[in-house]
Amino acid sequence: MLRQRRANYQAEATLLKQWHQIYHWFRMSAHCLVSGLDHLCQHQFEESLDMFTEAYNYTARLHEYQLQGQTSSPSRGLRTAHLLRL
Repeated sequence: MLRQRRANYQAEATLLKQWHQIYHWFRMSAHCLVSGLDHLCQHQFEESLDMFTEAYNYTARLHEYQLQGQTSSPSRGLRTAHLLRL
């Protein structure tokens, strides 16, 4: 049944898959940010820097990703200025 719906509504299925990817990257960036803050509070500075770097990388992917049919990408993800400061 799901395969049939995906076949009948290919554009909607593609858009849904893209939104799922965007949400996955957002979750990963938020997880890395929280993990980095946790390491920072425990004075594990190298680990926190690694986590902040990963959070920035996922956020950069979010800002670069174009959805199908959109000319400009809306503001998504964490603020890169805050991540750079950390």
